[in-house]
Amino acid sequence: MLSSKWRMHVILRRLIINEPMKKSDAYYKSIIGISSKGELLKQATLRYPSFAASALDTIANIHRVSKEWDALTSSKLEEHNLSLGKLYTLIYLVSEEACGRESASPSDIADALGVTRPTVTSLLDGLERDDYIARRSNAEDRRTLFIELTDKSRKFLDSYVPQHCDRLNKLMAKLNEDDRATLMGLLARIDVGAVEGGE
Repeated sequence: MLSSKWRMHVILRRLIINEPMKKSDAYYKSIIGISSKGELLKQATLRYPSFAASALDTIANIHRVSKEWDALTSSKLEEHNLSLGKLYTLIYLVSEEACGRESASPSDIADALGVTRPTVTSLLDGLERDDYIARRSNAEDRRTLFIELTDKSRKFLDSYVPQHCDRLNKLMAKLNEDDRATLMGLLARIDVGAVEGGE
């Protein structure tokens, strides 16, 4: 049996990453002497009185669903040598194009995606290498670059986006419109809490 210190370490690790108790039940029971998630939560609360078991469990499940969705999306994108960051860049560019703006600057993309300029430069390098975007110099200021979609990227998006939407619809199929509105409201309240918690 593990010492009290390491026993709590295992408990918290399991809670924070929301590990499923399936094949490892017997293993964990033999090591920490606990066989249910409810008991894990109870032990953590006893050790740390301010430990909000339901709060952590809620966040852990939100994180788990998000990771599963990202993993599914990433696996589909890998077939096209794309990543989530590259996809978001292409979607931003096609949305700009739909609004009548046929090009965007790297700084525009960085601001829209909420990432740094070096990160965008890396994304654009990969997209240009695979012929998804083209860089064009600004005729009025050659130090400024504009980013444009290629025919390859438009063809990809026309094929990929409907499939992506179908997968998203399946993910949310168990929630009706009222459920989704409620969920959005709850997530907005969590977002406010995240901002206040960081102050």
